[in-house]
Amino acid sequence: MSDATLIAELSSRELLNPPQEIGMSHAMTFLTRRGIDLASADKLSLPDGSDLPLQPLNALYSEARQPDQEARLVAISMAVEFAIAFADHDSGHALQDPEVIALLDKLTMKPETLQPGLGERIQAHLRLELSLADYSRSDVRTALRRCLRSAQRYHKSEGPRGYLSFIHHLIH
Repeated sequence: MSDATLIAELSSRELLNPPQEIGMSHAMTFLTRRGIDLASADKLSLPDGSDLPLQPLNALYSEARQPDQEARLVAISMAVEFAIAFADHDSGHALQDPEVIALLDKLTMKPETLQPGLGERIQAHLRLELSLADYSRSDVRTALRRCLRSAQRYHKSEGPRGYLSFIHHLIH
């Protein structure tokens, strides 16, 4: 269930724009705006210097199935891949596919179990995505499994940074 308080606060500050395309990640659309960033896994930093809290994943899961399931799964997958691409860019492209694959494998089982480093960044992006739109735990796990399969496939066919090279376009 999305975070109505966060949505209301962002709307009142005229910071909330819905994605332009069906299947586009809310978090990615929001974070590409100038001055907006994830201050930490549980805080959203705004252009005026203020921070807004993000609820934990457990509190954000929706129970109801939503229409247009495929577009919703694409949006969640995009939020995850954007987080990975952003972390890779910030590290000077030091990440390797096996690190990402191991982490995605962990997250597919229990997405809400706190993870350090890259895992924390992915979870922060998921928290923002789920704050802005309704997704079930099953939706999140399915999207994470899709990302995992994609990472495994590109790693196998393209080498140690095949997947990371594939998703690099999300930030450039």
